[in-house]
Amino acid sequence: TIASSGMVFSVTEARVKAGREVILRLTNRDGYAHAFDIDEFDVHVVLDGKSTQTIRITPNQPGRYVYYCGSPGHHAAGMEGVLIVEP
Repeated sequence: TIASSGMVFSVTEARVKAGREVILRLTNRDGYAHAFDIDEFDVHVVLDGKSTQTIRITPNQPGRYVYYCGSPGHHAAGMEGVLIVEP
């Protein structure tokens, strides 16, 4: 579970294994919209206020992938984390 509250994510570093399905539960604790974006996996999810969504991805390439809030100004305010895909 990765929750958004204020201008931060509750998890700023997550480690997963390459080739395995990852289920991310995204929760927005605020009363206004946030987003969850990972460009390399074409993930662009809008999280309405006080909402939860679940997404599934299967990252195949090891590496470090930045996730961020694509709502205007939120990424610039530091709302990001990193998904580390290990071999």
